[in-house]
Amino acid sequence: MPRILSEDAESNALGFFFLRYSFNQDVQTTCSFLGILPVMYANSHISSPLSKATTALALQVFHLHIPCRDYSTMEHRIYAEALTQTNQAIAGPIQSKSDELLMTTLVLDAYESNKAIFGRKYRKSHFNKHILGSLALLQHRGPLNYRDDVSWRLIVATRNRLLYSNRNRFIEPAGLEAFSTVWGSATTAQPKGVAIEADTLAFKLSRLQHLLKINHQILASHHSVDKYPIQSSADGDTRLQSILTSAISLAIECYRWRDALPPTWKSIPVSGCTLASSIKAAALYEKVMPTVYTNLSIANSLNRQRITELGVLALIHKSTVASSAKGVKSKSPKDRDLPAILSARTQILVDEICASVP
Repeated sequence: MPRILSEDAESNALGFFFLRYSFNQDVQTTCSFLGILPVMYANSHISSPLSKATTALALQVFHLHIPCRDYSTMEHRIYAEALTQTNQAIAGPIQSKSDELLMTTLVLDAYESNKAIFGRKYRKSHFNKHILGSLALLQHRGPLNYRDDVSWRLIVATRNRLLYSNRNRFIEPAGLEAFSTVWGSATTAQPKGVAIEADTLAFKLSRLQHLLKINHQILASHHSVDKYPIQSSADGDTRLQSILTSAISLAIECYRWRDALPPTWKSIPVSGCTLASSIKAAALYEKVMPTVYTNLSIANSLNRQRITELGVLALIHKSTVASSAKGVKSKSPKDRDLPAILSARTQILVDEICASVP
């Protein structure tokens, strides 16, 4: 790729972006908006908000790979145009409920996410403004969210971006609950799929993590001002036990998800001696045998799910420690074996992630 600005910089950037990041997205193995962006972009008008937002994102990605001041200047200008047109479309009664506008907000969210990660000066308060806009559009669209496959895939993609933002601790519980209401208000059958179910588990984890955080905050505030600390403590213990029970159930769901994986999702162990020296140098294989997958999308989805399960195990550990510190008696003798079980499972998951580094 040339390091100087070509006569058609936008086409160069778009070609680079779609070939590298979008056309290789398998819709069966990922919930990313990139899986459906090519078709929606191709069907959009060249001056539409979606076209502008996609071009800005493509220029940004291209600039990250091949720094060029002219690309950066063009990127910022087109992004500003996309924002202006998006705000205008939101005010329209028809455009505001369109699939294209919802996709536009997801593309803008990806742009801001890249800026937050790779930018030198960035206000993190801007990080989640577009995904919150996506949630507002979902609520505004109502029954139109469930009218066809594309609309459903946009819901799934919005949740995927929401989970990404939540991993960076930028989403308040209200945002998660707003999406939960949209998901639960479906007037048609919800889509199924391995990747979709994985995101469902990750979403459940996010809600439980926020519940545990809120429980700690409630107890802390009650201890400082409550005239009835005993009753407040009892309520907190009940909430804590409920969170722990839900977390253990979620761990079981993670195991069942993994056990039901189709053959194409299974990893295949390979001998370390068959790997290139560069791969060996970049990976950790001291205690595990390296594994390969059908494609990178599957490897990425599985590692994300492993991270989700690690989060579930961490939540169980935190809840157990908090219960023990408060003197809450376990209802099951098996809970005494939890530390050893959690440690063993954690080691397995970490080993599997290390084995899939290539």
